Amino acid sequence: MARIIKDIVIEGQKVTALFDTGSTRNYVLRGVVEGASRIKVKPYTVGVGGRVVVICEECIVRGEIEGLEFTMKAVPLDKIGSVRGCEIGAIIGATVMEE
Repeated sequence: MARIIKDIVIEGQKVTALFDTGSTRNYVLRGVVEGASRIKVKPYTVGVGGRVVVICEECIVRGEIEGLEFTMKAVPLDKIGSVRGCEIGAIIGATVMEE
């Protein structure tokens, strides 16, 4: 199955997003969501970009895909990784795609 990679806007900034139907969570680069509201969460561990990350906070962000606005809960990360030579700024999971 081909990976879907598309430029979108999150918090007013253009980022390259990976649309991942196998993920229930959403991830975004920390620098993109600096001004977004954050909540502390009970720490949990996930695998992202070939490494294990402990998550301690989440945020609510606004985005736009081809002119359609959306909001999502996302995990801010320092680094996500790259796919086919594209540096990924966000991973959009199945729950956001369903909406």
